[in-house]
Amino acid sequence: MYKCTSAVLDLNHPSINEARIYWQKYNMRLNPKWHAFYASLNNIHSSRYIPENIYDADYNLLNIKNYAKSLPVKEVDGFIKPTIDSGYGKNIKKCKIRDGKIFIDEVLQDINKLKSSYNGEFIIQKGIDQSSILSDIYPCSVNSIRSVSLRDGNKIVVLSTQLHFGNHQSYVSYTGYSAVVCGVDQYGKMTEFGYDGKFNKIFEHPFTRKPLKGIALPNFNELEKIIMQGHERLPHFKLVYWDFGLDNLNQYVMIEYNLLFPGINYHQVIDGPIFEKYLDGIMDNLHEPEYI
Repeated sequence: MYKCTSAVLDLNHPSINEARIYWQKYNMRLNPKWHAFYASLNNIHSSRYIPENIYDADYNLLNIKNYAKSLPVKEVDGFIKPTIDSGYGKNIKKCKIRDGKIFIDEVLQDINKLKSSYNGEFIIQKGIDQSSILSDIYPCSVNSIRSVSLRDGNKIVVLSTQLHFGNHQSYVSYTGYSAVVCGVDQYGKMTEFGYDGKFNKIFEHPFTRKPLKGIALPNFNELEKIIMQGHERLPHFKLVYWDFGLDNLNQYVMIEYNLLFPGINYHQVIDGPIFEKYLDGIMDNLHEPEYI
């Protein structure tokens, strides 16, 4: 970043060593270039800058030397995935974590090689014990609940919700040729049929042969509240696609939210034109004015 500016970094300024000492108190190894970068532009030297890469979700520094401190000691199942763009299950790997180490297919992973394979950008998510409501249909993956929310003026509306199941013993659920997608009505009840990856109508899961009819998501109103609260925290985005799991306590667990190319075909095939009521406003905001 600094190479694209006129910044000249002074890594020998006394404030740099002060910053190192400050962050060491919190067992955090400092990258001093951040402090030097800020000071080079505003001429304000301080040990109290917060580098942009200093925190994870729990405000702990994650780097090669101390990443293990953030991993659980007790054995848990997890998933490694790209920080950005894991669409269609791309580059998602199932793993186990134990004793602060990462294993894939029982092979200990070298963190440097793992980092390199993801170009330095990946996250590890703890697996969930899935509700029997969903695992009875397909037990091999975390079957996901996909919802679409839209910011319409000052309010958030949930336009469409679906259930995505894994298939063929895959541990990820996604919309591809192996897709199994079902609609969910406004009360949380699943439609009696769904579609496969080629948009053939199906009434049972093609792998487990379990019927799709009769599933109802518990506390569905609670899910909509979570989505609306989440979207309120994303003020710069009008359209968000959410993926949730349902754990063994029938609590909704957010897996991720999607902002780029999330797909619309299944939503419109199952629910019709989900933007119908809002389309004029959307197009008026997007359409370039004509210049004469």
